[in-house]
Amino acid sequence: DRDVTGVQTCALPISWSHRYEALRIGRSHKNSIAFHNALLDAAEAALRQDMPEAALVFQNEMVRNDLEGGTLVSKVEAFLRRSRVRYRIGRNSEADQDLQEAKRWLASISPGALYDRLASEIQIAAGEILLVNTPRRAVEALSHGIDFFNSKNRGRLPGLLLNRALAWRAVGEDDFAERDLAACIGEVESQYGKSFLDKVRTSYFEQFRRAFEAMIDLQNVRKKDPRLGFLYADRFLEDTSTASEVTSLGSLREIQSGLPEDVSVIEYFVGAKTVSAWVLDRESFTAVVIPIRPAKLRQEIEALHAGMVARTSTRDVEPLLKQLYDTLLRPVTGKVSLRSSFVIVPDDWLYLVPYAGLIDRETGHYLVEERMVSLAPSTHFYLQALQQSRELRKAGSDMLVLGNPAFDRRKFPEFEDLPGAEREAVQVAGAFD
Repeated sequence: DRDVTGVQTCALPISWSHRYEALRIGRSHKNSIAFHNALLDAAEAALRQDMPEAALVFQNEMVRNDLEGGTLVSKVEAFLRRSRVRYRIGRNSEADQDLQEAKRWLASISPGALYDRLASEIQIAAGEILLVNTPRRAVEALSHGIDFFNSKNRGRLPGLLLNRALAWRAVGEDDFAERDLAACIGEVESQYGKSFLDKVRTSYFEQFRRAFEAMIDLQNVRKKDPRLGFLYADRFLEDTSTASEVTSLGSLREIQSGLPEDVSVIEYFVGAKTVSAWVLDRESFTAVVIPIRPAKLRQEIEALHAGMVARTSTRDVEPLLKQLYDTLLRPVTGKVSLRSSFVIVPDDWLYLVPYAGLIDRETGHYLVEERMVSLAPSTHFYLQALQQSRELRKAGSDMLVLGNPAFDRRKFPEFEDLPGAEREAVQVAGAFD
């Protein structure tokens, strides 16, 4: 009861059960096209789930299937797709062999639009492989693909521009890299702006986190311009916020001038190798690299979160609350003279941190005992909300206070009432009567 994946079908989730059935039908009916399409779907699904080795199993089967009964086009595409999977798992020499096979079959296809598309796809795949060891040659190959898809399918441009930017950076051409990264980010924002569903837009921007990360690193490290690095970080956080639309963020000076005098913003961005932070108020700005690897920091945060979910005693989680204060707050609080209120802008899993409850080991105080603390999805969003709040106050709008919200107990039987929150909500509302 095993297919080409070697996975027992009884253990498969529903989506993979459907794929298994499609594979079984395509193979049993000896329908090369149906089997090809089912294998393609399975391979792409495996890649989306970060299982490239499983995807390679499907791609190997696709190559065998298409060599036996596929069309010229399907043969080219089979070798081309397998080359990309092999490249992804680091088998570059085998990936290059697949590209040579794809070129050999391409030579038998008559010139025309289809031929041009496949030739461009081969050039792009070659550029991705060359990017590892010979980035200058990768620039040439990727440029061919960019020129082709610029007028044919702009949906391909962000990925191509990102890869060419990485190639430019690898050969020290930072200005060209900056140009391509800016074009990549612009394309992403143009294609997946306010017209798309929030979750779709957020997911798409997360796919191109690497472009923003590369730009932020380029500005912070190579160009020595952390102010522009901050603007791109806030642009990313604004783009991925489901509460806002893609808008012009303005200059750093404009952002600072909009902050209240008693507020300091601490904004974070999580990269693959570093966690960056920026601290700004009306008068000052500083950039800091948090001195810990992201993977280790995430482990500490998840350990704290697990302890809190399990309702571990405060004494047991106190060392982590102090450690996270030292890691996330002490490097930034020591850089500038911070004001009375903190607006913290987390990124990704940094949202799991209970910032107000972090403990300063030097004073023994929780952060909330010394500062007013609030969170925002981006600095720009905070300024928009601040302006909206001012306008509502001018209009004499009432305040909405929530506490102990109702919910469907059949769906969330583990949740309990929050009578304390209800009492607090009544007290707060009473203060504004």
